[in-house]
Parts: sequence; C-alpha cells; structure tokens
Amino acid sequence: MPPALTETKPAPPRPLYRQLQPRWCGLDREGVVGNQRMRLMGAMVEVVAERGYAGASIKQVSALAGVSRQTFYDLYGTREACLLATYDDIVERAAERIGAAYRTECDDWQSRLRAAFDTYVAGFVARPKGARLALVGVFDAGPRAVARTERTRLTFAKMIAASFERAPDNVSPPPIVVKGIVCGIDRVVRRRLADDVEGFPALTEELLAWALCYRSAAVARLPDPARVARASARPRPRAYAGSGDERVRILRATAWIAAGQGYDHLTAGRIVDRAGVSAETFEALYGDVEQCFLATL
Repeated sequence: MPPALTETKPAPPRPLYRQLQPRWCGLDREGVVGNQRMRLMGAMVEVVAERGYAGASIKQVSALAGVSRQTFYDLYGTREACLLATYDDIVERAAERIGAAYRTECDDWQSRLRAAFDTYVAGFVARPKGARLALVGVFDAGPRAVARTERTRLTFAKMIAASFERAPDNVSPPPIVVKGIVCGIDRVVRRRLADDVEGFPALTEELLAWALCYRSAAVARLPDPARVARASARPRPRAYAGSGDERVRILRATAWIAAGQGYDHLTAGRIVDRAGVSAETFEALYGDVEQCFLATL
C-alpha cells in the first residue's frame, strides 16, 4: 500500500531584514527598538500589499520582520496600532517630500503646485506598496484609521488652498470645494493603483488641470457651507427642492442633502423624494448617486 500522505505546513516567510546581533550591532536599547519598529512597519507594508489588512496577521508580520511575536506586542500591542504607525510614517515622509518640493519652487503659485503634484505622483511610482497601504489598505482597519485619513486630507487641502490664495486674481474656491478636490484626487489615484503604476507620471498634468478648473468666480461665489447647513436643519416643504426641470430639481435636492447631512446620507431614495421625481427618472439621468453628486459639485 502507498504510504499515508501527510499534510506539510507551509514554511514561515523569510525575514526581510537581517536580525540584529545584540553584542555587535553597535546600537543601544533605544536604537534596537527603533530598528525593530522600522522592520515591523516595513513588514506591514509588504503583507498588506500581498494579502490586504484582513490577511495581515501578527504572526505573519512578525515573521517577515524577523522579530518575535512578543516583541510585536511589546512595541505595538495590536495589529491596528502597527498599521496606524505605518500609515503615519508613510504620510509623514510623503508630506515632507511634497512640502520641500513646494517650497523649493520659486516661480509663480502654479509652478509651486505643479512641483507638489509631481512629487506626490512620483511617490506612488517609487513606493507603490506603501501607497496601496496608505490609500487602500488603511480603509479596512476600522473607524480610527478612516479618521486618520481625514486628518491627512485636511493637511493637503490646506496646502492647495494656500496655493490658490497666492493667485493674483484673488479667486479662491471655498474650503468645502478644496476638500472635494483632495478627495477626488485620492479617488483617482486609488483606482489607478489597481491598474498601471508606471503610467502615473502622465497623471500630474491631468490632476493639476482638474484641480485648477475649480478656480472660477462662479465657484468662489458659492454660499458659506455652514450657513447652508444651518438653513438645511430647519424643516422645509418638499417644494424647496426647486422648480424647473427634473434635472435641476435633482441637483438641488442632492446639494441640499449633502450640505446638511453629508455625502454618507445621500441615497437615491432620499434624492428622488426630496426632488419630487421618480426613481426611473433619476436612473435615466444619472445612473447612481456618485454620478449625481459629481454633477452637482
């Protein structure tokens, strides 16, 4: 009879980094800890790029970093804490590079912004795995991670707003539009990360032109979002969605809901109810909520 087949366990991943030799590495205790943290963050980037955050176990990250699981727990405690530390490190380094490029460019405000966009895009080509963690993997890690991305967007929104304010024509979009520009850039880049990273350099001019198109007198005259939100909190009859053709009523209803309650509360049902149109009309004109929101913006 043939010998019984035995199931073999997969070999543990080979560490990415050479383990430190306590007597010969030349590092003090603080240096050793810093080295271990760096290795764990590097391993987190690799595992998330291959398996996603859901598949990034502490065992796998520790093995790839060449440290014990106890060391992982001592340094980070939880998988989420390690991911957030890795995310913060990626974003901080990117912000330093982008800020340096922005400050180095001494020409007009558009040249400064172009230099920042160039550096932003170049970072994805040079470090695609880190970009995937920061723009894709982090969203699977729960509310705290998502809140961290909001803080990052605010940082970049301030830089773009400062650039717009340097323009000699004094035309600057309101903060909510600048925030929308940053969110739109994130979305475009996130989609491109799944396709062709090598084609990213050509994306700079496209993103820059798209961002600059919101610098118009009409956009600058948009009402204060805080005032719109306060007004939207007061009950109004359905007819407030506006008169005119159905397209205009849908767009006004979308703006009313988004300004008062946020994008997350936009649904096709709420829009058509507010606009007083049929679901069939909504689908024929826009297809889905995302396209309708973009048209409204």
